[in-house]
Formats: sequence, C-alpha cells, structure tokens
Amino acid sequence: MIRHEVLDRTSAAAVVAEVARWDAGTTYAPLLHTGDLGWHLRLADEVLAGTVHAWWADRGLVAVALIEGATSRPRACPDLIGDAALAVAVADVVDAGPHPELWSDVVPGSALRNELVRRGWELDPDPWVSLYASAERWEVADRGVVRLGSAHVRARVTVQRNGFERSTFDEPTWHRMAAGPGFRADLDLVVLDDGAPAAAATGWLSVPGGPAILEPLATHPAHRGRGFGRAVTAAIVDACLAAGASGVSVATPQSNTAAVATYVSAGFRPVETVQALTIRR
Repeated sequence: MIRHEVLDRTSAAAVVAEVARWDAGTTYAPLLHTGDLGWHLRLADEVLAGTVHAWWADRGLVAVALIEGATSRPRACPDLIGDAALAVAVADVVDAGPHPELWSDVVPGSALRNELVRRGWELDPDPWVSLYASAERWEVADRGVVRLGSAHVRARVTVQRNGFERSTFDEPTWHRMAAGPGFRADLDLVVLDDGAPAAAATGWLSVPGGPAILEPLATHPAHRGRGFGRAVTAAIVDACLAAGASGVSVATPQSNTAAVATYVSAGFRPVETVQALTIRR
C-alpha cells in the first residue's frame, strides 16, 4: 500500500539523503535533484508549508514532489518509474491542484506521464533546455575572482535580491539554506567587482561521483554584460568538480536566450529540451 505524506521542514530534510541515493552512479541530472530540495528549504515555514510531498511503501520512500502553486516536480525511485500503482498515487495529488491551469515536470515515457495524459494533460508549448558540463571535457582553471558566499553573506544576498524580480531572498533566507541538507560553503560563490557584489551561484552535489546541479545563478543588474555571469558559472563548475561531481547540470527556459548563451559561453553543452505537461480546467 502506498501512503502519501505532506512534509514539514524537518521531515523534508530527512528524505534528502534517501533521494541522494537515487543519484548514485548517474552522470546527468535532468530530474528533481536534492539540490532543488535544499534550495527550496530556504523558504520560511509559512511559505514552505504544503509544498514538499512524499510517498511511502513497505520498502520505504518511493517518490517525492515539490508542488509550488500551479507547478509540480515529481520524481519516483528509479526502479519504479514504470510502476502504474505509484503513478496513480502521485497523479491523484498532482492532478488535484486548485489552480485553473497546472504544469508538471514529468519524466518522458514514465508511468506517471502516461497517467496524466490519460487524465487529459497535454504538452506544454514552452520547452526548457537542459545543459551539461562533463568532468571529462572540462578544464578547471584558476578563476581568481570568486569568494565563498559563507564569508560574504551580505554580498550573496545583494546579488540574489537584485538579480531576480520580486526576489524575497534575505540574510535569514540564506541562513536557512545554509543550515539545510546538502548545502556546502565551498559551492556557494560570489564574484566581486572592485569589492562590489556582481554575480553569485550555488551548486549542489548529492553524492561524490554523482551529478551536481547549479541552482541558482544571478548577476546584479549594475554589472551585467561584462562577463561576470560567465565567470561565476565557470567557477561553480570548477568547484563542483573539485568536490567530486561527475558533471554539472542546469536548466533554463529555451526562450531565455541570454541565459542559454551565458551557460554555453561558460562551457556547458545543450543536451536536450524538456517539455512539461499542462492542463486547463
């Protein structure tokens, strides 16, 4: 029997180690990653409430999902991606969102994707592009301009807060992120331009030898167009590989041509486009 549970901060943090085991022996990380969970747990309790879901069976954890507003990101245990019963259990939650339009990042060919299609979901016309930097093809360099975010919290916050519209990132948010599962100070980087915070990025590595992800990356508006985004992108890949990652993955909307160009210029390669499913009611 499959049991669904909505997790609080403590229980969500506890499942990260189990999800990390799902990444053991893999290279590329196109799915929900422990870093996505770690970054999500930066949120205040009142915002976090109701967003992290897990499904359990007799064998233990079998699926997790982040459900933020109208968007869901489910992931099943690798050997259960084709399990019809689990697909129905997860779809019952994903498909029950109260919003008039819903989106879900679902693995192509999975039982869950088939189940949602059966319920009337269809292809989202706005694809994302997944990019990858392989350890085998990457040349680590001495970038020289990167400082650890743990030693420059205010600078890290300044970049994030100004780099995204409507960002609520602040110092308490950073401290929640830093106290959460999977955070590593050596993978939280800030580029300073003559002492002013110019760009920042955070990397997440599940297990040594497994895939890392970049989440998030920001450039301060006052420092854009001068290569700082490219510099911090390259530096975070350096740091992840030095920590033992097999490679680094990142995803962005295909329509965000500036972001795609930044990642490519830093050394990432586009490897696939990913289309979510959506439904209107």
